[in-house]
Formats: sequence, structure tokens, C-alpha cells
Amino acid sequence: MPLIEVAVGAKEAEKTLGSALEMNFFLILAVLGFAIVFYFLKLHRGFLHARGVAFLGAASTVFVVVGLGLEHYWVAQCPIHPEKLRLNQVIFRNNIKFLEARPDDVKAQFPYWVSDGTLLDVVRESKTMKLWDHDTDVAMIYDLDADPGAEKLKADMEAFLEQKHCEDCKVVWRPDAQHLQIYSGSLAHGDIWVWQRGKVIDGEAWVTTPSRLFKHVDKRLKESWLAPPKRMTWHVDNNPIEVSVPNNSDEYLTWLFGKSYMTPYRNRIQCAENIWIHAHPSWKICYLLVAAVAAYFMHGYLLTLARSGRLRANSNRA
Repeated sequence: MPLIEVAVGAKEAEKTLGSALEMNFFLILAVLGFAIVFYFLKLHRGFLHARGVAFLGAASTVFVVVGLGLEHYWVAQCPIHPEKLRLNQVIFRNNIKFLEARPDDVKAQFPYWVSDGTLLDVVRESKTMKLWDHDTDVAMIYDLDADPGAEKLKADMEAFLEQKHCEDCKVVWRPDAQHLQIYSGSLAHGDIWVWQRGKVIDGEAWVTTPSRLFKHVDKRLKESWLAPPKRMTWHVDNNPIEVSVPNNSDEYLTWLFGKSYMTPYRNRIQCAENIWIHAHPSWKICYLLVAAVAAYFMHGYLLTLARSGRLRANSNRA
């Protein structure tokens, strides 16, 4: 595979796109709905029949409720299902225990570190995992070309979880992105991303892993940023845990998220994904129920106005 050295990480590009859309588009959606309703109330004669006015008015009401509902969810920090958050914490601790339980020589040869968004929590000394983060991330250096490679890593994890009596746990190897996904039931999962040692360029050792954005392209990092890892104690959820972090966390996180990585950031696009996939069902049910009821009453109200002639629609077409 060709190699690319990303000066600004993919997540920084995603953040830049998210910032461009941080114009409160949930509220814009609601305002658009209000505008459409207002326009229908000012319709010129003969443009639409009564049923058309009522139907489109009801549809615009859904815009209003959904827009306001999503903004409410955003203000609440886009929380995932509470049980999923709890299971994510359990999975993360199990993943750390699995990697820590390896013999010292193996840990030295194939080090691990907390990575991605979970590393942000560690370096920011967060007292809890982010309410909106739907998984946890750990990374490691490993030789996938050796026999049996990924199969041994997967089998070792399964044996470890069996010792922990985790009956609903499942381990899945994703060869396209080179990572293990550890599931607990259908709610939660944690990732262990695998990097492989690559070429030595100008005396600098590099590690590589497949890009998640581009097929047949690898991304690479300086191994000196990652190994040997440093030790940190993360005081999370009133239950401290000692973890490994990259040797140069600043360079690593700047590569991933940009220089402002210490500033917490939420993306409205990810928030919309959370409400649909990861949130507690009561949030979705509440918003959809309110939207349906509001649309029903708006439909009836506009239909009554149109048929009574108070809304300027062509009564001959009603």
C-alpha cells in the first residue's frame, strides 16, 4: 500500500468541517419550519388546495419540532444510553487489563497506549468519560504478518474475557481497518487499533495502519511519538486506573485533532448520529411523539382554516 504522512489528522479535517456547520443548523431547521408555516398562512388564492396547504403545513411543523428537539439534545451534551456508557467503561478496563497482563518482554516488544478520543479524556484529566462518546479507543504495535498474527490476538482476547466470565462479550477482528472490536451485548464496544512497524526513513522508525478514509492507503506515524509509552493514572469515575499513553502525547494528539485538542469539542453532526443510533430510546420516542402530535394538530388547524375560507386558498379546489 502507498504511505501517506498526514500533517493534520483526519479528525482535524472533520473538526474543520464541523466548525463550518456550527451555525446552529438545528435551530435553522426550526426557523425554516416556522417560515414555511408563515408562508402557507399568506398563500395567494389558487396556489394550493386546502389539503395541500394542510399537508405541507404539518410537514413544516415536523421541521420545527425536530430542529428544537435536536438543539435540546445538543444542549444536554448529546448523551449516549446510560447503560452503554457504563458498559463502555467496563470494556475499557478489561482491554487495559488484557494488555497489561502480557509478559513484560511482550509488552516491551508490542507496546500499547490509550488513543484517540479516550486519550483526550486522560490528558484533560477528565473525571468521567465523555457523555457523547459511544466507544473507547486503545492502540498497540503488533506484528500481523507473523503466524498466526491477528488470529492469535483475537484468540488471546477471547480467552481473557472467558476468564472474566463475560458471557455476552464478543470479539471481532476487522481486517480492513486492522483493529479488534470488543462488544458487550448489543449496546457497547471498545476498539483496539493495531499499528505495524514499517520502514526506517532517515534514521527514524515509522509505524503504519490502514487509513479509515481512503482504501489502499496507509497512514504512518513516528514510532518515537508512541514508544516507549509513558504511564499515567487516570482518576475516572472515582476508580483510578493506571494506563499507558504515547511517549509524546502532544505531538500525537496535535496530529490527530490539531493544536486546540485540549479544548473539548462536540460536533452537531455526531450529535445527530448519537440521537439516532446511540441515545436512550426515550429521547427519540419523546421527540418523534411530539413531532407527530404537533403535525396532526397543525394539519387539522390549517385544513379547517382553508375550508372556512379564512386561509386564502382556492375554495373551488378544496
